[in-house]
Amino acid sequence: MVKNLRICGNCHRSTKLIAAIRQCEMIVRDANR
Repeated sequence: MVKNLRICGNCHRSTKLIAAIRQCEMIVRDANR
């Protein structure tokens, strides 16, 4: 993910939230293997 972008606070928060959710999904998928 590119962190050099100048983005508003809400965009930044939503991006972090999505990243956290995706990380959780990866962990769940790895556990299912």
